[in-house]
Amino acid sequence: MSRIDDIEQNLLQINEARFQKLVDQYLRNEFGYSVKPTGSMLGKEKTTKGTPDSYIPLENSNYIFVEYTTMDYKKNPTQFMKKLEDDFDKCLNEAITNIPKGKIEKIIFSFNSILTPADDMDIRNYAKLKKVKLELIDLTVLRDGIFDYPTLAQDFFNIP
Repeated sequence: MSRIDDIEQNLLQINEARFQKLVDQYLRNEFGYSVKPTGSMLGKEKTTKGTPDSYIPLENSNYIFVEYTTMDYKKNPTQFMKKLEDDFDKCLNEAITNIPKGKIEKIIFSFNSILTPADDMDIRNYAKLKKVKLELIDLTVLRDGIFDYPTLAQDFFNIP
């Protein structure tokens, strides 16, 4: 099996807590972000409830919010897409986040699935309707990023 196949298999099987830590590290490596993991218990492989799952404070005093899911898109695409929309709405709800919508520069969704082109278009249109930038980090983006950062493959999946 190729290293790419190994990475894909591990991404498909990863638990939610480990997935969040992996993506946080990917965002640090790829973009140099200082990711604040509000949805992860520090020092443990457990998640906590709250919105957003992680956030990134920017130098311009704005924020990037990050949401994660390991829900299986193929098992129930409708439920998966509803979760993305619900998470998006929660991120924009100042009563939940205590951050005004105007201070949210972008929302990143990361998931270990691949959307159909139609669902990809739908969630991007949803973000346009809400007037907030959206970035999707799916299984293929993560797979390629992990391939490019061998320490992630080693640390999270024990793949040399």
